[in-house]
Amino acid sequence: MKALRNYCNLILLFVLFFSISSFSQTTDEDMSQYGKIDSIEFTEVIKGVYVDKSEHSLIIASGSFKSLAYKDTSAVLQLIEVTKNFKWVILISMPSDIDGRAETTYLLIDIENRDMYNDELEKIAEKYISGSDIYFNTSKNGKTCLTYSDKNGKDYTIELK
Repeated sequence: MKALRNYCNLILLFVLFFSISSFSQTTDEDMSQYGKIDSIEFTEVIKGVYVDKSEHSLIIASGSFKSLAYKDTSAVLQLIEVTKNFKWVILISMPSDIDGRAETTYLLIDIENRDMYNDELEKIAEKYISGSDIYFNTSKNGKTCLTYSDKNGKDYTIELK
C-alpha cells in the first residue's frame, strides 16, 4: 500500500512539474505573434499571469491563448502580486545591465489595457512617488485597493476600478 501511495505521489509530481514547465518555456519569439494589444475583451477566464523565462515580459494565459501584457527589455521583471480578478498586477523592475546593487521600482500594470499606471498614480494619488512600494488589499466593502507609502513612510490607500 505504501509503495502504491509513493508511486501515485511520484506521478503527481511529474504531472505538476511538466504543467508548470510548459508555462516557463515561452520565449519572446513565441510571443512576437501577439504583439502589444491596446485593449482586449476577455471572453475566456484568465488562468495565469507570469513573467516569461527572459524576465522581460509579463504574459497572460487563458485556456486558448497567451498574450503579452507588458515588456521592458532594459529591466529584469519580478511578479509580486496579482489581484483576485486578474485586473491588476504589481511587478518589481530592476535594471538588467548593472553590476552590484540595483534600485528596484514597483510597477502597477492594468492587465486588460496592457498599460503601466505609475504616471497616472502620480497625478491622482496624494503624495505618491512613482516606483515606490505598493501592495493590494481589500476594503471593508470588498473593493480592491492599492496601498502606497510616501517618502516619510506614511501609508495611503486608494480604490482601484
